[in-house]
Amino acid sequence: MKTLIKNIKELVQVEDQIREKVCGKDMANLQTIKDAFLLIEDDKILDFGQMSSLKEEKADIIYRFLILGFSMGAKIVNHLVNDTVMSLFEMNRNVSNEANHCLGFLRFKEINNHILLAKINPKNDIIRLVAPHFSDRLSNENFIIYDENRKSCVVHKAGYPWIYTIGDNLNLDNILSFSNAEEEFQSLWKIFFETIGIEERKNDKLQRNNLPLRHRNNMPEFNKSEM
Repeated sequence: MKTLIKNIKELVQVEDQIREKVCGKDMANLQTIKDAFLLIEDDKILDFGQMSSLKEEKADIIYRFLILGFSMGAKIVNHLVNDTVMSLFEMNRNVSNEANHCLGFLRFKEINNHILLAKINPKNDIIRLVAPHFSDRLSNENFIIYDENRKSCVVHKAGYPWIYTIGDNLNLDNILSFSNAEEEFQSLWKIFFETIGIEERKNDKLQRNNLPLRHRNNMPEFNKSEM
């Protein structure tokens, strides 16, 4: 049976990715989420996060905002003292921030047939928000951006507009097969990443704040075992 606990004032010691070991100064870094929810099934945590990111809560906020909008008109967007309006703006900011992060954290890898592949697992459905950026910057490339959480993807053929589709027809075996050039470039990128930093100025806490752990699964510089 699933149990949803809502409106938690502050959820303490939360991480998107389990760290094998925490010691020293890292023990002073206690990550928390205010106004949170917790989803539990059979004594296991299925999901957690801010209330504004909860699907049920999102639909209710949008519905209540529309009702207010029909009543107040365009001036509703300036009525920030209203909890519904403020919650909607927070939702919008959360989605926009994640999409903006994805522009910098997304990593393409070259698979067979010289196709570029990027896999993401965002909390929000942002794949269509980031597609125009990469379609413009990589207009002469064939690429796929695959959302692992929603099994959907954006496909771009060189010289053509991008399209959004479900990812059920993707051949995952081919996706996991990198080109020879990709192995070389990943090795070079990892060497650059490891040597560009100054060891004495290393700040893991600041790095986690700027680059949350959940974004690192598909970033080769943080995946020592990849390939």
